[in-house]
Amino acid sequence: IQFGFVTLFVASFPLAPLFALLNNIIEIRLDAKKFVGELQRPVAARAKDIGGWRTAFVISFTSDFIPRLVYQYMYSPDGSMHGFVNHTLSYFNVSHFQDGKEPMDPLHLGYAVDICRYKDYREPPWSTTPYEISKEFWAVLAARLAFVIVFQNVVMLMSDVVDWLIPDIPKDISTQIHKEKIL
Repeated sequence: IQFGFVTLFVASFPLAPLFALLNNIIEIRLDAKKFVGELQRPVAARAKDIGGWRTAFVISFTSDFIPRLVYQYMYSPDGSMHGFVNHTLSYFNVSHFQDGKEPMDPLHLGYAVDICRYKDYREPPWSTTPYEISKEFWAVLAARLAFVIVFQNVVMLMSDVVDWLIPDIPKDISTQIHKEKIL
């Protein structure tokens, strides 16, 4: 825009290019000062941990609290915990072991084992997508992440309530400061 005005009005005001040059030099110097002094990245401060988020993740991902709630309210036919352990165990057909990875003695227990159970949320070997992650896994993961967010917000809300309830300056000191201002 400035170039257009200088070009149009140079005939009527011959000093316009000089003033435009001075304006650009001053503007560049002011922008440089602003970038160096005012718009710097703040100095990083070290924190000892991630605070309440750590507690929320520990509760959510290391305990069976969330999977139990998900089972009880989404998958249990009667709302009880009956069948929870069976629900959390996945099936593995031992004939699907890779070569060289199968057990050395298949009759170690005294009988042949065809199916093993292990704790995970996987599709059974007879499904159309064997050993893939099941929809129960995604439901539990979504509930865990929702719990983390809700827990952190509740902790933050409670912290704000406590900050609001407990004054920063005790009542007797604020009264003394008020008296000193009056004098």
